[in-house]
Amino acid sequence: MPVGQIVVWTAMGCVIGYAVAFARFQRSLARTIATSEMLDRVSTNDDEIPEAVIDRTVQQIIARAEAEAEPGPVAIDTDRIWMLESSQRTTGIPDSPAGARGPFQFIEGTWTECTALMGVDWEWSTEAAALGKACVVADFYLNHRIPQMLNYYDLPDTIANRLACWNWGIGHVYRARCAYGSTWLDTAPAETRKFIRNYETCLEVCHGTESP
Repeated sequence: MPVGQIVVWTAMGCVIGYAVAFARFQRSLARTIATSEMLDRVSTNDDEIPEAVIDRTVQQIIARAEAEAEPGPVAIDTDRIWMLESSQRTTGIPDSPAGARGPFQFIEGTWTECTALMGVDWEWSTEAAALGKACVVADFYLNHRIPQMLNYYDLPDTIANRLACWNWGIGHVYRARCAYGSTWLDTAPAETRKFIRNYETCLEVCHGTESP
């Protein structure tokens, strides 16, 4: 077979594979968005949403995202991130000094980038404080967008690396990895190292089970 024809068929295979994966993600996203919108419709006042409804809906979002996700090395538990960022509160969460907002403490730039990639029109100013939508965006960022960036920078896709990117930023992680190699985490801010450690130890608080 001529080299040119091989290249064409290879390119077509890549395009088809990407299209199938993207379509699968879009179907998953549509289901999780529908679930989050169900939560938003329960009440216009977050104080009136029964805690059991919130817990059940968030678990549905997480379960569906995990079930539909492409096979990968890790999956970050957004329930634990919610605990670490806001103690699993849904109301009365002040913006951080850095301007992070809502149950998952999203900064505006990250929220805007993720929602644009997801193809949804959710405003950071109002929707980042809505638990259902914030959980969907957090799952996308942690389990889709960050792995993409790690792959782009040729960094290992591990739980620690994803959490460090969430807390410290991909740019800092990349520069630290280039400068210090496998010991880069020792040079990360104390807040980032504590965040990673607390993620591993908060399983009992989040799910009522023994920590690993």
